[in-house]
Amino acid sequence: MRDTFPVRLLPLGGDTWVDAIWRPGEAGRKRWLIIPRGGTGFAGVQSLRDVMLTEGRTEHLPFLIGAQGGAGGGQFATYWRVGILPTVGAAPGSLNPGTICNSTTTGGLYNQSAALPIPPAGMTKHIAMGQMCSLDVGAGIRLLYDRLWHGGNLDPTITTTQTIGSTALTRYTSTASVHNKAWIEIVTALTGGGGQATMTYTDQSGNAGQSGVTTGLVSGVAIDRFYHGTEPWLTLAATDTGVRAIADITFNTAATAGTTRIVIGRPLALLGLGPIAGQVIEKEFAIQLSGLMRLIDDGANGPCLSFLAFPHGGVAGASEFFGAVHTVMN
Repeated sequence: MRDTFPVRLLPLGGDTWVDAIWRPGEAGRKRWLIIPRGGTGFAGVQSLRDVMLTEGRTEHLPFLIGAQGGAGGGQFATYWRVGILPTVGAAPGSLNPGTICNSTTTGGLYNQSAALPIPPAGMTKHIAMGQMCSLDVGAGIRLLYDRLWHGGNLDPTITTTQTIGSTALTRYTSTASVHNKAWIEIVTALTGGGGQATMTYTDQSGNAGQSGVTTGLVSGVAIDRFYHGTEPWLTLAATDTGVRAIADITFNTAATAGTTRIVIGRPLALLGLGPIAGQVIEKEFAIQLSGLMRLIDDGANGPCLSFLAFPHGGVAGASEFFGAVHTVMN
C-alpha cells in the first residue's frame, strides 16, 4: 500500500491555489505536503482552449527517465543523475558558491528540447498538462520541480560548519522565493552518518542568518536518495516559508564514507504513476485542477525542470518512466 496519496486542488483565496498530497505521520498523525501554484494567466477555460488552438502557443517536453537503483519505498529521491532523456544532470560546481541552474543546464527538460525556454515578450508560460507511464506496478508519485541552484562536495564525513554562500538566485527571487525549498541529495552511498543537520539561510523576506532548526538525517543512505530520508525538505524556522540563499550547513554526526550535494528548488506540480503496469496517467491543469502553474524565466534563460520521487510502499524507481509535459503561452 502506498503511503502518499494525491488529493484535490485546494483554494487559498484570491488567485492562489495549491496541489497537495497526504501522508500518514508518526503515530497516525496526518501530514500534508503542499505544492503552491500561482494564478492561471487566462480569463477562463475557453480562453485557454482558444490559445491552445493557436499555432505556436503550445509546446511539448517529452522525457524518458531511466531506472533508479538507489530509490526505495519510504524515502524521497532525485532523478537528476539518472538520465536517458534528458541526459544525466550536470554536476554542480564547488559548494561555495555553487552553480545556478537554468534551461541551458544539462539534465533539465529544456536542455534537450526544441521548445522555447522563455516565451515571447509580453507572454507568460504555464503548465497545461502532464502525462506519465511506467512499467512498475504501484509506481507512485513524481514531483516536477524547477532546479534553481545546487552546490557540490558537501562533505558528510565532517562535523565542522561548511560555508556555502550560495549564488544569488535568478528565478523566484525576492518575495517570490516563498515556497523555495532546500534538500540534500546523496551522490555516492553513505556509510554511517545520520544525526541532524542545521542550515543557516536567508528566508523569503530577506532575513539573513536564519538558523537554529535541525533536520533529522538517516544513516547508510543509498545513492540518489535524500539524506533526510522521509522528510522532503530541510527544516526552516517556524515562521519561514521559503529560501533565498544558503549560508552554511553543519552535521552533528559524521559519516565514515559518502558524498552529497545541496539543492535549492521550486516545487511545481505532482504527476502520478498508475497502480497498473503500463497505465498512462494524465493530469490536466485547466479543468481538473482549475489553475495552471506559471513557469518563470530570468529574461535570458528558462527553468531547469526535473523530477523527484515521493515515497510510497513499493519500489520508487525499479524501472524507467516516460511521458511529456505540455505548456501553453499567453
